[in-house]
Amino acid sequence: EYFIYIVAVMGIIGFASFYFTRKLTTERVVSSSQPKQKFNYFATLGSFFKNTHMLGVTISSVAYIALIMTVNTSMPYVFMCYFNNTALISVAGILTAVPVILGIVIVKPALKKFTKKQLCTYPFIISVIASGIATFVRFSNPFVWLVLITLTMFGTSFYMVLMWALVADCIDYQEHKSGRREEGSIYATYSLFRKIAQGIGAAAVSFVIGLTGYNENLPALEQASGVPEKLYFVTGLL
Repeated sequence: EYFIYIVAVMGIIGFASFYFTRKLTTERVVSSSQPKQKFNYFATLGSFFKNTHMLGVTISSVAYIALIMTVNTSMPYVFMCYFNNTALISVAGILTAVPVILGIVIVKPALKKFTKKQLCTYPFIISVIASGIATFVRFSNPFVWLVLITLTMFGTSFYMVLMWALVADCIDYQEHKSGRREEGSIYATYSLFRKIAQGIGAAAVSFVIGLTGYNENLPALEQASGVPEKLYFVTGLL
């Protein structure tokens, strides 16, 4: 009932924050005047799709967002229908956020021993193993399952922290290849794909939940036989 009012208030706060951030910021570094280059977004878009590094970061980012949407959307159904323990939903939300905080803390010292590429790829092996076990092994203890999901999120934490550094590297690479500095347009295109991924991710997860036979009109304990097990399976699989 009050959701639209809350959204409106938060929107006003967000707009005011951006506005005053711009107005109250003083630029003390005077940039050297350079001749303005002609802007053609279609040329920028063409360069974007020819930049294999940027495409790699974009595709992986879309997949990562789909993962996060899965955790946020389908995990509560597992606790409601499979474990019959709704009290753990909030605990699960906190535990899945802890690995991200840990990644933020240790990413800097880790970069002294490993490259960004290594930290953004090899830890995903941990995620694959942990989520694979959580998918194909049926646990009756929700805490064991939570540990596996937490390990899954830990394997993605370095990528979550470093993805923005990868985007900056790809923007520099595109300037190197094209001779044009187009960070605003490139970043906007990348952000567009991320927004599309959020919508597609939410829709895909909802669609898969529907395929399990889950009936939103029935209480969690009255779902059809086999539905809790299917919810358990697809959450880990996604």
